Amino acid sequence: MLRKVQYLFLRHLLLPCIVSAGGFE
Repeated sequence: MLRKVQYLFLRHLLLPCIVSAGGFE
């Protein structure tokens, strides 16, 4: 269960960065 939460948390943090980088480029 912790592993799932950690995955969702990391994805929540990284996804905006990826979207922002892709949007600027």
